[in-house]
Amino acid sequence: MITSDNYVINHNLGNELVIHEYEQALRLQPDSVRVYSNLGLAFAQQGTLDAAIASLNRALSLDPSSAEVRLNLGIILIRTNRLGEATAHLSKATELSPQSAEAHNALGFALTSQGKTQEAISEYGTALKLNPGYVTAQDNLEKAQCQTGSPQR
Repeated sequence: MITSDNYVINHNLGNELVIHEYEQALRLQPDSVRVYSNLGLAFAQQGTLDAAIASLNRALSLDPSSAEVRLNLGIILIRTNRLGEATAHLSKATELSPQSAEAHNALGFALTSQGKTQEAISEYGTALKLNPGYVTAQDNLEKAQCQTGSPQR
């Protein structure tokens, strides 16, 4: 169950019930960035991406400096092929949280999806410098390097 002070979720709840619980939590704290963000992620897991984007945008309106919200919003925008918006949010996420390997990797993916392979390679490289064991970033880097015709080892 979600409590109004820490929003702990029982992970055995079904996704629709989780969404309902977050909506209930918003009645208690209608300006909670964390609840709007978590609600957006729950909608995304359900595949309701427009609702996810709306919830994350609401969270972002409450805290424009949240790198985590920008990262999650950027990833969902990639899923909806809104790559320009995704890139803008992910770029800002890397500015706000330059040590986030996940943000650099996601930005790299958005850039790759737009054909900006060299910029993407740089972002994947940054992600790997921050987290040398980040397998997804390594895979993305190798794929991007193959697109340029010059894979590096």
